[in-house]
Amino acid sequence: MKYYIGIDLGGTNTRVALIDANNKIIKTAKEKTDPSKKPDRVSYQTAKLIKKMQSGIEIRKGLSGVCIGLAGLLSPDGLSVKIGPNFGWRDVPFAKLLKRHIDIPLMIVNDLTAVSYGEFAMGAGKNSRNMFCVYVGSGIGSALIIDKKPYDGSSNVAGELGHIKIREGGRLCGCGAKGCLEAYTGGNSVRERLIELANQDKEGFLYKSVNGSTERLNFSHMEKGFAARDAVCTSIWTEVRDLLSMAIANVVTVFNPDCVVIGGGAISNTPLLLNAVMKDVRKYATPPSCSVLRIRKAVLGDDAGMVGAALLIKEKLDLT
Repeated sequence: MKYYIGIDLGGTNTRVALIDANNKIIKTAKEKTDPSKKPDRVSYQTAKLIKKMQSGIEIRKGLSGVCIGLAGLLSPDGLSVKIGPNFGWRDVPFAKLLKRHIDIPLMIVNDLTAVSYGEFAMGAGKNSRNMFCVYVGSGIGSALIIDKKPYDGSSNVAGELGHIKIREGGRLCGCGAKGCLEAYTGGNSVRERLIELANQDKEGFLYKSVNGSTERLNFSHMEKGFAARDAVCTSIWTEVRDLLSMAIANVVTVFNPDCVVIGGGAISNTPLLLNAVMKDVRKYATPPSCSVLRIRKAVLGDDAGMVGAALLIKEKLDLT
């Protein structure tokens, strides 16, 4: 029996899944990512996790490959991390570092490529052919599935919805550019705006909702304020809804997928916003592009990345 390992390598947690040739999940594991975030230490920890998942003679002999999903921009060959924002990495040859510890076929993909493939194969996008996946968490991530295969683009950086420009000279984004969608709708950026506004009005809803501990503010407080008809929260909530809806709708108009999957920690915890975005995508996209479109909430949660990564390495090796 052949086995495959998928890893969701996050800045806080590392999640691992082992699947067999029948796509059955054999076992999973989770542990805190090395807090130093140094490439050599993270690669060593990752290799140890892989060896841990290999326990058992049959699995050790049958392990065919490993795929790692992580946030960032990758080199065209998928072996180096050009920009890894969760780790502060620049031009890190992560595959080479890993191969110091393990001798197994290896590939690295963007984390949303792994997440989207997990949802496509075993989640909300099952039975679709062309799918667009959007995750609203600390930032905005997205990925495309075309003809049942991940679309990476000409230089391995396709699907960066969070970094399309929506405001000339607008708010500063974590990527260093100004006016990105993520700077207005990503969880971290919205949180920064909420804190800024709360500290300006200590009699307002936001400040009082956390008893002055403004560092606790997040997407959920924005939605609670919207539900309470607070003017400040309603203004931000409405802007996030409109910008996300239009951005996703524009991709629907250009790409014409049969399925859009929306998930991520921030938007999953704001159901009013999620439902509004799902509804308004159809309002802004052209009617013909919506004729066969399904818009679904992501269903795999934290398992999507590690499962999708395992399925990706399995498919790649099955085709070789």
